[in-house]
Amino acid sequence: MRKKLNEWTKFGYKINILTVIFFISIFFWFNFVSCEDTYIGKSKEEIEKDMIEVVTEVDSLLSRVKWMADSLGLYNDFYINAQRINNGSN
Repeated sequence: MRKKLNEWTKFGYKINILTVIFFISIFFWFNFVSCEDTYIGKSKEEIEKDMIEVVTEVDSLLSRVKWMADSLGLYNDFYINAQRINNGSN
């Protein structure tokens, strides 16, 4: 069946309304995202606290690895080899 002309105008009106609603929602979304006072998820203080915990954990792990390497004597040979390379001898 063929549609009458006034049925197509109603469809265009609905498309216009949907377009306006879409742009208004994009506008509100942009304002919400760009606002610095509104956080989705963790606040800056919580992120800083988590980062400090992770950094101290990694630092303790690295110090433990260094201590284990020192106790096994892994760095002594490396230091001697590096001295030989710097002095030019084999």
